[in-house]
Amino acid sequence: MATAAVQKEEEQKEDRRTNEFIEQQLQDLDNVDAEEEQRQGDRRTNELIVQQDLNQGIDTGTHSSVHRGVNWGPDFRVRSTKKS
Repeated sequence: MATAAVQKEEEQKEDRRTNEFIEQQLQDLDNVDAEEEQRQGDRRTNELIVQQDLNQGIDTGTHSSVHRGVNWGPDFRVRSTKKS
């Protein structure tokens, strides 16, 4: 009978170790998921910053595109003076 009790105790210890191992693996997975969510959040933030910079550049006419600069219109043109 004593060997049955010892064997049962060993099985319980093994079950506890297995449960602890599984819990650790689940925690590791949760950490990986949290890190991935953080990276995605950082990526979204960076994309928003770039988009805001682009929008501001377009609003102020300072963006890099085919049409460079601001279209000031005729009222802001410097008239050339003729020297005689």
